[in-house]
Amino acid sequence: MATLAEVLAHMTGHAGGRPQRITWHNFTPVHHARLPRADALTEADFRWTSDFPSQPDRAGIHRLTNVRVTVAMNQPRSWYVIGRESPLLLRHEQGHYDITFVVARELCRRLLELEWHHAVLEAVGESSPTRIVAQLRSDAERMARAAKAEAKRMNDLYDDPMRGAKHADGTINPDAQTRWDGMIHHGVSQETGLDLLVTLAGGNPRTW
Repeated sequence: MATLAEVLAHMTGHAGGRPQRITWHNFTPVHHARLPRADALTEADFRWTSDFPSQPDRAGIHRLTNVRVTVAMNQPRSWYVIGRESPLLLRHEQGHYDITFVVARELCRRLLELEWHHAVLEAVGESSPTRIVAQLRSDAERMARAAKAEAKRMNDLYDDPMRGAKHADGTINPDAQTRWDGMIHHGVSQETGLDLLVTLAGGNPRTW
């Protein structure tokens, strides 16, 4: 199993394991909101790369090599309304980045742990170099798609008026924000999946 140090060594977007601290300089200032009931939008994203070796390692295991997961702000697509910036709003936007980072970190772990034993592939007739590379690529791409969907789901939940950190009018709910801050911090520091924390909160992180 990949250790936290090993995972972080294959990632960007953090400092010593803590997600990058964002500032308003990571956003594009705009005069008018680009979305209804929003004073800012954080577009944090992640991408992954790796090599797909067709030969097993010395233990007879096929693994991805040169795994790299990059987490970064998309400044052209991230924005804030001039005059609406505040510490509370930036705190909320930091949460979006942190949520994305935690999901990307778990993807990195899964990519590092992805493996097929050569004997198993031989047994099912899938041991040709072409098929091995195709299998590794297919598995990795499936994991990445699932991670992208999970990041979107958690970020949408974070903004949900019923269970997230915002009121129905789009303003930040300070009490709910504090609860979400605690949950996200726990997910970052304890390597706990955010989905698990939501489940433990009875499906409503406002109770965290």
